[in-house]
Amino acid sequence: MKHDAPAFDLQGRNAVITGGTAGIGLAVARRFKRAGAKVTILGRRANGDDVADAIGARFLRADMRDGAQIGAALQSASAEGLIDVLVLNAGADNTGPMIADHDISEFLDLLQLNLIGVYAALQSAPKVVAEGGSIIATSSVAASLTGPGYSQYSASKIAVESLVRTAALELAPRSIRVNAIAPGSVSTDMLPPDHPEIALVETLCPLGRVAETDDVVGAYHFLASDESRYVSGQTLRVDGGLSAGVSASVVETIFRGQQPQTA
Repeated sequence: MKHDAPAFDLQGRNAVITGGTAGIGLAVARRFKRAGAKVTILGRRANGDDVADAIGARFLRADMRDGAQIGAALQSASAEGLIDVLVLNAGADNTGPMIADHDISEFLDLLQLNLIGVYAALQSAPKVVAEGGSIIATSSVAASLTGPGYSQYSASKIAVESLVRTAALELAPRSIRVNAIAPGSVSTDMLPPDHPEIALVETLCPLGRVAETDDVVGAYHFLASDESRYVSGQTLRVDGGLSAGVSASVVETIFRGQQPQTA
């Protein structure tokens, strides 16, 4: 890949984004289009063609829980040129119940999408991703900062980060970089306005708010571009400082609650 293009330029590159019809995936697709990439989004939504047409992208229907469909879609996306940037973003959330209250079948369904789908795509990568390409998987801050009710989701995402590190080693001989991005809470369909997680994040996050999709797409753009050509096997956390430690507002609240009473 040429390294003399303007910084963050994706002109003419073949980018494929799974889970690209909504939320972070759609925001990334828009950003990549503006940077000059040829974008294909993969998903299973009925309105996928309309979503893709609206941003000048191509849509390929594929259920990311089905390894055969993933492989076929990636082969199709690379038929006219190998993939330069592959974003593995499809996923789901099922936070809420404690471990003792969860249904094992729900866990298996979640793993099929969040983890096995990523694994299946990585299996196809050597055949469909160009030398010097970039693979970016969407993890979550929940991979390293979990809590009651996050067992299944957190487990699936920390497993994704492990896959990313192994794939980075295995694909290094072809200079294919593999990284993960771990967003904090982002305002998407997965996090409706009445979700209790919002109040929690507003309290605990040092920046004091839930992210918008535009707050995280720059990280994907960085890892897709040649500006990150020496970055591989890493997880970039985009969480408003949540994973860094206890926020000042929380410390102030705790100390206010512990002030000694005067006679």
